[in-house]
Amino acid sequence: MSVFELRAFGLSDLLICQADIREVAAEAKSLEAAATEIARYLHEHLLDKEAQRPATALVRLYKTHPFDQLEPELQEFALRAAGDIDLAGAPCLTLLGTAGVEPAWNDRRRSQSHRAIPLPSPEALTASPMIFQLVRQLGFEEAEILAPDPGTFRSLDERAFDVFFVDEAKGSPHVPDQDFVEAYGVRSVVGFGGVIPPTSFFAVVLFATVPVSAETAEVLGSVAAAVKLALLPFVERTFDTDPPFDSGQPSPERDLVTLRSQVTALEQLVEVRQSVVVQQAVRLEQTVQEAEERAAALERSQAELQKTSERFARLATTLQRSLLPPSLPAVPGMEVAAAYHAAAHLDGEVGGDFYDLFETARDDWAIVLGDVMGKGADAAALTALTRYTLRAAAVGARRPRPVLATLNEVLHRQDTDRFCTVTYARLRTGGGKMRMTLASGGHPPPILVARGGGVVPLHAPGPLIGPFEHWDGKERRVVLQPGDAVVFYSDGVTDARAAAGTLETEGLMRILEGTAGLSASEIVAAVERGLADYAGTATDDVAILAVRVKPDAPAASVD
Repeated sequence: MSVFELRAFGLSDLLICQADIREVAAEAKSLEAAATEIARYLHEHLLDKEAQRPATALVRLYKTHPFDQLEPELQEFALRAAGDIDLAGAPCLTLLGTAGVEPAWNDRRRSQSHRAIPLPSPEALTASPMIFQLVRQLGFEEAEILAPDPGTFRSLDERAFDVFFVDEAKGSPHVPDQDFVEAYGVRSVVGFGGVIPPTSFFAVVLFATVPVSAETAEVLGSVAAAVKLALLPFVERTFDTDPPFDSGQPSPERDLVTLRSQVTALEQLVEVRQSVVVQQAVRLEQTVQEAEERAAALERSQAELQKTSERFARLATTLQRSLLPPSLPAVPGMEVAAAYHAAAHLDGEVGGDFYDLFETARDDWAIVLGDVMGKGADAAALTALTRYTLRAAAVGARRPRPVLATLNEVLHRQDTDRFCTVTYARLRTGGGKMRMTLASGGHPPPILVARGGGVVPLHAPGPLIGPFEHWDGKERRVVLQPGDAVVFYSDGVTDARAAAGTLETEGLMRILEGTAGLSASEIVAAVERGLADYAGTATDDVAILAVRVKPDAPAASVD
């Protein structure tokens, strides 16, 4: 987890913050638990670096909830706050997550005034100045909060909302509790939010002890999409005391609404990520242009041209590395290794191959290897879009098919002329078994290197990702035994060319036949040597990722 200087919170910080928020909420079992983790994360990781302490006095996450579905204790609280008027059917702005500098502010049940704020009428909304301004500045109509219409929810869900911002909290009529402002040195207030199915409004409010600029507040507002995506898996269970959600009871209509909401949030996240990648690409292109002009001004000085070329190569390498994981995580019971080589003719230009390995839940991992269309800045933007979409989609879905279907929908909406191929594998390591489920979007099949020496392509047919409106592919499931390895690769491996023709999958299998019993890193090295022996210099990008069950792991029975 990273920490951020709140005064200077920018787009690069936003990318990390969005990913961290989904990670901290991934293990939650209810909306309340997820909201608590999100509030705690924001309080602890938005810092006042000058004072070396949290830059927020208090962070709170609210959600509208029907009075009739509140816990009995919250219903009593809301009735007392409303003066015992009839609240049947009325929404209540309910405190779900809270974190702050006072111990009592870390438990929603200890809130004296804000556990459940009844909103039975426009007058009740107007009577709460901060809530009224929060709703208004975020762009909601009163009726959308007080009497949400399920029929218009989809259009509401697809809207991009503004930010609630009070640059100077002291003396502001929008922050009525001035005693709190004075006592805890609150300088600015920032709020952001949105909607989640079926018809709920949520908001996060930050009470900052440092001055926040309007530009920083706008960037913070983009955190709303990540919060929404982190909350969506738990819409069927609000409170910790609610009975566990029965996922075995299918509801196509409910699932479709949730999926659409997830896609909308993903698209909002992707827009931010794509803008950052484009900025990096523009800087890179500007650097290249400056280098060319400098070389011409120095009468094509060979020494200066060499220095500029080396600088450009370093910049391209840095950008390429930013699109790959900095290091592969340790997977219990497994060995993992990977290699990436850009094609020699690219002269440092960013390629289109990528891989990733990340944890989606306890004992549950995602393995990705793919190839996007094109080279250079466009490929970098598409690679970032693909990689971050897969990571975000894996939060709400574990099986490979729905994850790739979500990626296809996002890429198709962006540009039907841009596409990628990708293999996505889910690896479950719990219960003494190593179980892998794969799906492929037009990508070469991974190869199983069995402990006994056999090699088997793991075919899971599926179309390219992006060109087609609907995507559907097959899944392939395999139980791995101690010593078994699975090798993922890009087509730069099988398309390696020599006088005898291209290597093809059969040639790669011949290389892998001699790797039984080798470690994951030794298998990757063997493939690299085999390619060098066969074709010499690579003519296309090459990505290789190998995972192997440790030989001393207990054998698993096939289920």
